Amino acid sequence: MMKSDGLAISNAEIVDELVAEFRRAVVFFVSPKANSSVQFESVGSGFIALYRESIFLVTAHHVITSINERSSRIALIANKAVDISKLPFIADEGADIAVAHLDGRWAIKSGLIDESRRTVPTIKLEPVLDKYRSLNTYFFMGYPTSKNEFRKYDHGRSHYLQAYSLTELNRLDDRKISLKFDIGNMTTTEGKSANPPHLKGISGGPILEVFQHTSANVQPMFRVKLVGSIASWNKKSKEIAGATTGAILSCVNS
Repeated sequence: MMKSDGLAISNAEIVDELVAEFRRAVVFFVSPKANSSVQFESVGSGFIALYRESIFLVTAHHVITSINERSSRIALIANKAVDISKLPFIADEGADIAVAHLDGRWAIKSGLIDESRRTVPTIKLEPVLDKYRSLNTYFFMGYPTSKNEFRKYDHGRSHYLQAYSLTELNRLDDRKISLKFDIGNMTTTEGKSANPPHLKGISGGPILEVFQHTSANVQPMFRVKLVGSIASWNKKSKEIAGATTGAILSCVNS
C-alpha cells in the first residue's frame, strides 16, 4: 500500500486515519463519582450505529445495568450531554449487549439531528464492501475511566478516547467473539513502546475490521466493518471478549 508520495502506508497509520474518521461515533456514559455531585467519571463506552436509515445507541448490557443503579444517567454523544434515563434498551444479557433505537423526535430534541436531518457520525451495521478485501487488522475504541474524570462545570473539556490495534480475532459462536490483546506489549504508530491506561471504562465500545479497496488504479481507500462490541477484558489470558454484530442485529430486529 502506497501513499501519494510513494511511501508505504503501515497498518498502524491506516488505523490512525480510521480512528480519526469514526471517533465521534463513539460515546461514553458518565455519572457522579461516589460522594460527589460535581465530580464525574466515565462508567462505560458505546457507539452510534446506522441500520437501514435508523440510528441506534449500542453498548454493553452490564454498562446500562451499572448506569441504572446511579442517580444520573448521561451519555456524551458527539460531545453533547444527553439524558438517557427514559431511553428504552433491548438487551441480551448472555451476549452482554444492549441497544436503544434513537427515533427522530428523540434525536432532534436531544440535538443529535439538526433540521437538515444531518446526524452525528455513525458506524454502519451493514457496510457495503464490494471490491474491498480484509486486511486482517482490527481495532477497538473506548473511553478509559482513568482518563475521563472531570468536574461538572468543565465546559468544552476534551475527553480522552483510546484506540488499540489488533491482528487476531477468534469467533467463539454466533453471539460471542474474543481477540488476543496484550496491554503490556503495546507500541505507538511510530513503533515506540507505549504505556496505555487501564481498560476500565471501554466496555461497550466498537470492535472494527479494516478493509481496503482492491483496485490498483485508485488512491488507497479503506472502510471498516463492525465485528462486535467490547464486553470484557482478561489481563491474565490477554484477551478481549465481546458480542458479535449478529448479536447486536438480533437486538435491533427484536
